[in-house]
Amino acid sequence: MDVRLIGYARCSTREQNPDGQIIALREFGVPEEAIVVEMLSGNNFQRSAYQELVSQLKPSDAVVIDSLDRLGRDRDAVVDE
Repeated sequence: MDVRLIGYARCSTREQNPDGQIIALREFGVPEEAIVVEMLSGNNFQRSAYQELVSQLKPSDAVVIDSLDRLGRDRDAVVDE
């Protein structure tokens, strides 16, 4: 079974730049077309691009992030997710 790598990059505001996260995801081996970028606060998981990513995950997929805080602000909620 092949593992499909899917990258997720998130910035809280439009003023922030996701380029550093995208570079790290590429260096990890995530294909450019498999990187999802979202420009929204991480105060909850009700983010459209994130929800779309999760809805399309298969058991053999691996979601790659640059830093755990890119998934959300609340550590316990991130662990639960």
